[in-house]
Amino acid sequence: MKKKLTITFGMVVFLCALAMATVWVPATSAGNPGVEKLKIGIIGPMSGAGAAWGINMQRGAALACDDVNTAGGLKVGNKVYMLDFVSADTAYIGATAVSEVSRLIFQERIKYIFGPIGSTPCLAMQPIINENKVLHLHDSYTPKAVSPQAPYSFRAFCSTSHEIAPVVWGYAKEKYGVKTMVTIGQNDATGKAETDDDIMAAKTLGIKVLSRELFDLATTDFMPLMTKVVGMKPDAIEIGSAATGFCSEMIKCLYELGYKGIRVSNTLTGEAEIWVPIVGKKVCEGVISQNVDWSSKDATPMMRDLYERYVTKFGRPFGAAAGWIYCPIMWFADAVNATGSLDTDVLKKHFDRPGCKYQHYYGEVQFGGKVYYGINHQAKIPVPVSEIRDGKNVQVVPPKTPPLELE
Repeated sequence: MKKKLTITFGMVVFLCALAMATVWVPATSAGNPGVEKLKIGIIGPMSGAGAAWGINMQRGAALACDDVNTAGGLKVGNKVYMLDFVSADTAYIGATAVSEVSRLIFQERIKYIFGPIGSTPCLAMQPIINENKVLHLHDSYTPKAVSPQAPYSFRAFCSTSHEIAPVVWGYAKEKYGVKTMVTIGQNDATGKAETDDDIMAAKTLGIKVLSRELFDLATTDFMPLMTKVVGMKPDAIEIGSAATGFCSEMIKCLYELGYKGIRVSNTLTGEAEIWVPIVGKKVCEGVISQNVDWSSKDATPMMRDLYERYVTKFGRPFGAAAGWIYCPIMWFADAVNATGSLDTDVLKKHFDRPGCKYQHYYGEVQFGGKVYYGINHQAKIPVPVSEIRDGKNVQVVPPKTPPLELE
């Protein structure tokens, strides 16, 4: 019991430190009647197991709005709009996401929504979004979140486990000779989609899947599950198919059980700057993921610039979700200025243009995916591989373009 309370307290302290850091004060049009305010919605897990993502989404949105407004705002006809955002907390729950997105659309009158991270919340809110023709740029892993049935929704934040799993598992097999694995995920649309991708990648690479383990989102004690998994004696365990709060608990349990095999995260988790303050360097050492140290030489100039600005404004730790959401907001601003319109049908048509390229922190990217998803609404963002070494994500494979089925 003491051990469990200590871990939980560490997570609470960490999240409180995030929440208490400097907050963003939005631009105002006071005193300038020729300038109006345009609101966008930022929806994500601002509380609960995924809170580290949600808080960093807010902060990345703040940096993007600052940049748009400093550059003169959005120009539509004879009007200029300063960008502002309203946050909504899904708490990583589908029903909550529906309630919150309804508030953004019907009470706040917002027509442009960014987020969430989380497949179940995304699927739950997409019908309302598309019925009301709201432009939607999200990061939710299930393949169902990108489809012709959701024409106003674009997966724009980063590559998903469908693209990541083959890359990280290919590295694990080539570097460490992994022959057997267990994949673990939360028992919802996110966990099922990500573990499906793990299994598909493993089978393609000739890695034997010993088990798929799905846990309830109400789980707080992961020791029984980790004991079961370690008892299977897999060469590798995939612990990334879950929110950051869950994964930090799992790697802590594996360390305490003395597991010496390979630990893999095929998703957004595995950020050393987030994990190390919670569980320590030794616990994280060697974890394979697709995260990069944004302050290092492995990062691009744009990544390092965003990192430095983030730390100056909000302090540490930095979370990559800030960068993931920053880019789509800038794409939205560019689309408004390019079209001279706030009409979501016009903006959707702009994003639907074949071969249109957008500035990303890895360089120029574009939307694709019609062969796999049935619609070109998946951002084709390169995937790197890193290992956590001495408390840092160290890049071991440079970013690679996603699979050809996204063409």
